[in-house]
Amino acid sequence: MTRLLPSKLEGASAFTDPTYWKNFFAQRKSPFEWYGDYQVLSTVFDKYIRPSDQILQIGCGNSALASQLYDNGYQHIHSIDTDSRVIRDQKLRNRVRSGLVFEEGDATALKHADESFNVVVDKGTLDALLPPDPSDVNKSVVSRMFSEVARVLAANGRYIIITLAQEHIINFWVEQLRSRFFLRVHKGTDHDTEFRMPVFVLVATKLRHPMEMPLEFSKSSDAKMDRVPSVGKLYELIRAQQEFGQFMFHCHQQLPEEVSVILHDNENNPKYKVFLVDKDAKEGPLESYAIFIVPLGRDCDWIFGTERGRRVLRMQCKADRLAVVHLYRHMEYPCMETVKQELNHYATTWAPGNLTGEFQYLSMGATDVRKSVASGKSEINGEWSVEEVDVNDEVLRRLVFSSSQNLIQTEAKMKPAKKGKRVMSFDELAAEYQELMLLSLCFHPEKPILRLDIAELKVAILGLGGGLLTTFLIQNTKQLSCVSIELDPVVVKIAKEHFGLPHKDPRLEVRVMDALDYLHEAAVADEANKLDILFVDLAGAMDDSGLSCPPIAFVEDDVLLNMRNCLKPNGVLALNLVTRDEAISHDIKARVAHYYSDVFRVTSTDDINEVLICLPNTLPTRFDHEQMAAEIKDSAPSTPLTKAVLSQLTHLNKYISISPEGPN
Repeated sequence: MTRLLPSKLEGASAFTDPTYWKNFFAQRKSPFEWYGDYQVLSTVFDKYIRPSDQILQIGCGNSALASQLYDNGYQHIHSIDTDSRVIRDQKLRNRVRSGLVFEEGDATALKHADESFNVVVDKGTLDALLPPDPSDVNKSVVSRMFSEVARVLAANGRYIIITLAQEHIINFWVEQLRSRFFLRVHKGTDHDTEFRMPVFVLVATKLRHPMEMPLEFSKSSDAKMDRVPSVGKLYELIRAQQEFGQFMFHCHQQLPEEVSVILHDNENNPKYKVFLVDKDAKEGPLESYAIFIVPLGRDCDWIFGTERGRRVLRMQCKADRLAVVHLYRHMEYPCMETVKQELNHYATTWAPGNLTGEFQYLSMGATDVRKSVASGKSEINGEWSVEEVDVNDEVLRRLVFSSSQNLIQTEAKMKPAKKGKRVMSFDELAAEYQELMLLSLCFHPEKPILRLDIAELKVAILGLGGGLLTTFLIQNTKQLSCVSIELDPVVVKIAKEHFGLPHKDPRLEVRVMDALDYLHEAAVADEANKLDILFVDLAGAMDDSGLSCPPIAFVEDDVLLNMRNCLKPNGVLALNLVTRDEAISHDIKARVAHYYSDVFRVTSTDDINEVLICLPNTLPTRFDHEQMAAEIKDSAPSTPLTKAVLSQLTHLNKYISISPEGPN
């Protein structure tokens, strides 16, 4: 197959090599229009060029642009290129178009008189001359070209550049031209191409007198222009369009994995987040497509908020491709029909190539199913809200932070009370992974799960959140004492006021401090103050490493050692681990296993949480979950806590042991 563009291995410098372009055009006899032809670019051209204008095209190559402009009424066009073969072919192809002139010429040393053109068109030439990480020679060449263009352009003339608008291109263009030109950027019209990057049109209008004018940007060739305060902000807008272009490129293919994109409003505020999920290619081609609009308040549900859940949702919707649309809490959505109207333009383009225009909307009927309980702003975590939603005939109260809106910080079940009201239920934990953490009571060598009424346990919980795990332990034991660590004082207040934290119970101490500092203190405490169980349930935004829980600082060697040293010889660490990257999960489990004789990994089938239960000393006998379940039923008092543990012992049919050398 003929290679049409420089490969990645050749590097961007291939674009600047005249030999490359000679070979390129020799291989391709027909016009090569990967930056778009007149039909694609006509909206911008018609806006900035008059039929009577004198037009100079620099670096014409074998493009048919001059011919197309001529056929659409622009008949005074002079085109130059350094390749004599290209010029010869252009003359031959356009011999019947008397107004077209083609000649060899160098854009850095134009032969034309000052102010002899009204328009200069550059279609890909700037991109060819200025590669990423340009040398001083590259910059000098382009500077000379810019100077020559400025010289031959008449006052108020337009220098129109068709480009991929890489960051170095935009920066150099603004730096060189801003004092002499009024600068605008249009995103070009989307068109079918084998090249996945969108094309942009840079329009520089020559000023009569030097002055610095504002920058302007338009999301499309025919949309209104918006002023942009800086070149950095300008490139942010361009990059957003480039990322969307990549997304659209993937939409025309069958996706091997989920992809997502964020759509912004006219003020550049995020308004919709879209996830595309396809069936496995082994199951055949894509023959159906649907869009599911998730109402506010349900975006945190497992089936909508996790990649695995969205795969299940696609199958339930019986769609080969499903677009799952999340809404943003800070935005307003008047009704479902308004949302559909706003999405219609994009929805057709998300369809597989063979299903363009064929799709259906699916929803739960409303854009917002939340009942707001309280909201506010924390200096540490930003805007927060406590809201109640109906899920599968249950009412759940949730704490959600806007900074990570698809992550439920805390979730509690509500139960009916007098006079039609609802109160917090402490009969069970809504979060299954917290029930998994309670299995540490079974792995402890002294089996405190069998004697919760008399077991004098000392535990610490890093990450209070709404305090549900803390409350559940306090209310379902008699001798357990707990210290809960929380960095954000606002979160502590929320736990007290909206999630029933028993802060006045003498067995509970809530400390507002950095959990890293607490671990440092607890690691050097005397033996009497060591812990029986340490629960690490620290959530954070997904960082660059792909780790959500715990934050990356908590799996550094010195911190893991402090966790180990906090514990009594028979103590247990229960750590909640959340990451979508298997390699990261493997690495962290290996790190943790280095400090413990026995490490067990327990998971639920409905979530991405993994709970690591870590023992400083090896268990005397192999852990048998069936035997443990039988002992609890025979000996332990029946409490919500023992019921939760039994539920997990019953439904989890295996525990994976991790050796100190690393995960199996």
